[in-house]
Amino acid sequence: MPKEPGRRGRTSPHLLDPEQCQHPGGCIQARAVKANGALHWLCNDHRDHQNAMQRERYRRLVKTKKA
Repeated sequence: MPKEPGRRGRTSPHLLDPEQCQHPGGCIQARAVKANGALHWLCNDHRDHQNAMQRERYRRLVKTKKA
């Protein structure tokens, strides 16, 4: 069954181009390219940000497990 459009009948701006960053905030930058030539899901800026958040989450997890 195809997905119905929202109440306002428009799609999210980040879904317009398959080569566009898929960040939920509607980033208009191009997606980053993997070493094998495939596309990452996010642009380089959002990948860096997500990786930093993941590292911080991991640090907190390790810290709470040691205590």
